[in-house]
Amino acid sequence: MSRPLRVAMVGIVLINLGFVQITEAAEWSWLAALFVLTVAAPWLVSLTRYFWYRSIWNVGVQVVFGIMVHRFTGVGGAQHLLNDGLILAVLCQVHLLNSLNAKQKPDLLFFNSFLIAVVTSYLSIDLPYMVLFLLYVPVLVFGLQMLALTRTGAEPTGRLVRAILRQSVVRSAVVLVLTMGVFLFFPRDFQRKGFAGDAIKFKPPRGLMQTDFTEEVALDRGGAVNRSSETVMEVEVVGGPSNAVTGYWRGATHTRYRDGRWLPAPSPREGMRATWRGSRGRFLRRDGNGIASLRVVQRKSRAKRLFPPLNANRLRMTPPANKALIRADNDGTMMCEWGALPGKSIEYVMAVEAPFRQPGGKRRTRRRDSWMIVDTRQMPDRMRAVARDLARRAGSGAMQFQIVETMRSYLAHGYNYLAPGEDGGARDLAEFFVERKGAHCEIFATALVLMLRSEGIPSRLVTGYRSGEWDATQRVMTVRKRDSHAWVEVLDPQAGWMTVDPTPSLDAAAAKSASLWSEFRGWAETVWASVTNFNDATRLRVLAWLRDLPARALRYAWIAGLFLVWFVWRRRRRRARVPLAVADYGSVLATLKLERRAGETPRELLARADLEPDARSELEAATRRHEEVRYAVQ
Repeated sequence: MSRPLRVAMVGIVLINLGFVQITEAAEWSWLAALFVLTVAAPWLVSLTRYFWYRSIWNVGVQVVFGIMVHRFTGVGGAQHLLNDGLILAVLCQVHLLNSLNAKQKPDLLFFNSFLIAVVTSYLSIDLPYMVLFLLYVPVLVFGLQMLALTRTGAEPTGRLVRAILRQSVVRSAVVLVLTMGVFLFFPRDFQRKGFAGDAIKFKPPRGLMQTDFTEEVALDRGGAVNRSSETVMEVEVVGGPSNAVTGYWRGATHTRYRDGRWLPAPSPREGMRATWRGSRGRFLRRDGNGIASLRVVQRKSRAKRLFPPLNANRLRMTPPANKALIRADNDGTMMCEWGALPGKSIEYVMAVEAPFRQPGGKRRTRRRDSWMIVDTRQMPDRMRAVARDLARRAGSGAMQFQIVETMRSYLAHGYNYLAPGEDGGARDLAEFFVERKGAHCEIFATALVLMLRSEGIPSRLVTGYRSGEWDATQRVMTVRKRDSHAWVEVLDPQAGWMTVDPTPSLDAAAAKSASLWSEFRGWAETVWASVTNFNDATRLRVLAWLRDLPARALRYAWIAGLFLVWFVWRRRRRRARVPLAVADYGSVLATLKLERRAGETPRELLARADLEPDARSELEAATRRHEEVRYAVQ
């Protein structure tokens, strides 16, 4: 087995280990040992000729497989099945890499590597998988070419290996371009079930949470998180000003808090100035005038909810969704029976009013409603002290919205935001307030609601989506699963329910750690999201851009003309610098398939060349002319 082929195999196995690692489903202690054995494979290859070495590997694989079977049939059950399956797959790869000798074929290693790449694509985080896959394709193609070369018996010289490496990169690029072309004309519908339906379903590992809307909020949830770029909604402004789109899309409200968990429960009707009324796909609010019209395309979801913003005052389902079963609750949220809808998504039109209403009025002094009574045992001592101090700081004559803003500002500027799953994040309110750990949006929102309620200010927690992905040209906002968010709504005495978000701005958090890598990561995530979410609407926009491309190109045709004139002039000038006799000599060598060695003169080449008489005469004439010009030989 040639050295370039073995190096390619090492690269393939390392990338396979990377695929498994980014799923965060396999234990790192196992993967670290496999990484070491993979890197050491080129130095261990000399041991493959010994029977005892191969036996150790075979027995080791059988022992590991036995341990996994015992875990599955024992108390663990299927809990570790995914973890063990991925570990076993890459262990077999490392085993093959370290056990194959020169006489054995590595076909199984290449086949297994492809299976690992396919399976982990269902489990992996988007951007890391894209980077590894772009590395995997040229390494795999190079390895296959080296395998084919080895079977011909040809000697893999340095020049030949470099040529194959260049071909691998070119061929990989061609494959990726052709794949993009297939997507362009036949976009994959990621919402549609495959031909096998639910018979073959790859579920994320238990420890890998998926960012998406949820109706149950548990502060102590932890572990790795997959921030999916899958599209949830596309909102197009079809009339009116674009600034009427707030970016907060409400899914469920939460009023009952107990032991670190929020449960959805309806709020009282009092103060609900925006209660929906209507049925059969047409709903109105009691007051408000729409200033903008939005067309919403919502993807099919397990949530079974629509996501109207707080400032929506009219909603109308469009066919065939106008026959869907829609239930409007008194908190402004909407349930939808998705099973009654044919097709893959639902579409509706909304009218929204101005997003800002002037707050005012002092906080309530009468008896509080039962739903907003706070069990002080649910609040850490420091949290209660902070709430009292902030309310006192606002002043005895302060308006309610001033107290709300004081508390919101304290949380937004005094604590750090950590995305779900990041190390060091708070798991409860005690860690958040006492240890001052960073936290995700659900903890920020919970803290503000409890602090406000402890001061008699009606408030509730809301879950849904917050998006800022705005296409100003198309006037379209895209909402993705990774935009899931939790915030607070406060019942203002004058303006009614108002949105209050205590979570530090994601843009500000990113600006604190802005770097070249963070900018590149953001760009790469955007590119990958445009690939994974390519659909029929995107295809039409791309085709329209290609259709208009010639017209735009004509505007800059003069630049292309100047470049062409410069190129022709430069090429002729370069040719003029080379004497005609020298150029003819090079053509003769190419025709006769001869190549000058380093430091070899034309006369020396003529002496060693073994040619037919006619070819020798031609080469002698060309050599003589070359010497006359180059060396002034008479």
